Amino acid sequence: RGWPGKSRWRGWCGRFRPPALPHRSIWQRQLRKVANLYHLATPLRPDYAEQSGAAARSRVAGLPNPRFPLRDRLAMMKEVHSNAWGEFSDIYAGFTEIHGMEQRDPTAYRPFFEFCAGLPSDTFLRDGQDRWLAREMLRGQMPEAARLEKRTGRHNADWHAKLSRQRDDLRREVDALAKVPRLAAMFDLERVRAALEDWPDSGAIADSERLVREVALPRAIIMARFVNYVEGRNLELD
Repeated sequence: RGWPGKSRWRGWCGRFRPPALPHRSIWQRQLRKVANLYHLATPLRPDYAEQSGAAARSRVAGLPNPRFPLRDRLAMMKEVHSNAWGEFSDIYAGFTEIHGMEQRDPTAYRPFFEFCAGLPSDTFLRDGQDRWLAREMLRGQMPEAARLEKRTGRHNADWHAKLSRQRDDLRREVDALAKVPRLAAMFDLERVRAALEDWPDSGAIADSERLVREVALPRAIIMARFVNYVEGRNLELD
């Protein structure tokens, strides 16, 4: 009874063991048929991704990184820069100047990003306390229960409610997209359509099921709309 529960034990192994293993050991995930989350999140057909050069450009950029979680802070900083996370401030400034779209994100403020990147590691984790500096700065400024809270919020937590309301319209749009040969060759619309048909009762589902619906589905729709706009194509919805 000294061992943690099965799910907790698996969670511990998944979170702490992979970063310590050699990079070549990742083949074990394929052998155990563990889903590649990046592949689940993209609506592109694998053959189109190769033929168009998108897959090659991703490989040159080192994306997607097959090792997650990352081994250490240095690896994390390299991942941040390779994904251009540190360039959000410039991107947001461009949106404002070109399109008049103002976006406010404190984490995209370049001086703040550079300040955090330059902090010693023990300001983030010290004596078993995570987010040490932030929590110390808030001591006496907010309730202790909130200051020491370890739970985190989930991005786009209401995805299921929003997409459920649009489900019928999305099905009609996907069917119309599938009739356009160019778009059908680009996007895996069969997988997207199947995800719409097999719709869960809530958003509390496994990542392998969630990513197809929350991420791949909207990406397919948005990207296809952009292609139609650029090529001057109008869809006829049934």
